[in-house]
Amino acid sequence: MHRINHGNKEELKSHVWLNYSGLIIDITTDQFEISRVAPIYVGKKSELHESFEIESQEVADFREKLANDTTWLSHFTHDYELILSRLPP
Repeated sequence: MHRINHGNKEELKSHVWLNYSGLIIDITTDQFEISRVAPIYVGKKSELHESFEIESQEVADFREKLANDTTWLSHFTHDYELILSRLPP
């Protein structure tokens, strides 16, 4: 998900996180001064994430975006498999 205009002074014009099976996965929440969530957030809902306006949503699939770049595709595939191995079925 991509949302816009947040921070104490709307200093951050965009923010991106993943939505996986109803869970928000955000590895950069600590960039916000007002954040009351952990630097890496995994959870259903948070005040921080609900405070943004939705600008756009898209499927984030590195396999499509990096299909022609075998080096990065290989790196991302390894990391992706590692993450999947730690998620519940």
